[in-house]
Amino acid sequence: MTYHPEPGFIGADSFTYTITDPDGNSDTATVTVRIMPQTPEALDDTGKTPTDTPVTVDIGTRTATS
Repeated sequence: MTYHPEPGFIGADSFTYTITDPDGNSDTATVTVRIMPQTPEALDDTGKTPTDTPVTVDIGTRTATS
């Protein structure tokens, strides 16, 4: 079983499911999921450039160009 929250959803959600064996016996359970906001993560980066030349660091691809 895989749970997929709606895009952008933050908060509590739940769903109920029932399992049944070949003899017809069944049981039901409820699953509660708490979706937390994704915390941004800043990572250290470095770049090299000649004197008096600006450098651009692309934080999306983690590469530096001058």
